[in-house]
Amino acid sequence: MSPSVALARDFSEKAKQEITEILDRSQKEFNIPGFVALVTNSEGEIYAEAFGFSDVANKTLMRVDNIFAIASMTKPIASTAAMLLIEDGKVSLEDSISSHIEDLPPFEIFDEFDFVNGTYTTERASNEVTIKHLLTHTSGLAYNFNCTEIAAAGLP
Repeated sequence: MSPSVALARDFSEKAKQEITEILDRSQKEFNIPGFVALVTNSEGEIYAEAFGFSDVANKTLMRVDNIFAIASMTKPIASTAAMLLIEDGKVSLEDSISSHIEDLPPFEIFDEFDFVNGTYTTERASNEVTIKHLLTHTSGLAYNFNCTEIAAAGLP
């Protein structure tokens, strides 16, 4: 027998107040500059509250609609979305990304690189980058801030 799943339709005002009190205490106790708590269900938002500051130096209060740079936290979001599309049969792990992104230039890879003067040669990649490559971080794509060759070459 599978466990039952309780779906929150709404929180009572008392429950919302208790959640707010717990989060408010936690924000102060753990010295968290600011955050937003949001609970939704399939029908919409059932709890939203902001805590602390979005700009501590200027004492700007956090707002529920503040926009956050979530950096690497996009990975679980994008991966989940991709897996839902794969589960629905709309894409495949083995699909090349060029079959889903129009006007994508051909990928080039470093052939030779001279660390002394930053010169390099490239050649066209022999394999297409696939969705699986992107999800498993095996595409060969890199950021200039963590790839010595790209940074030395002055590439974006």
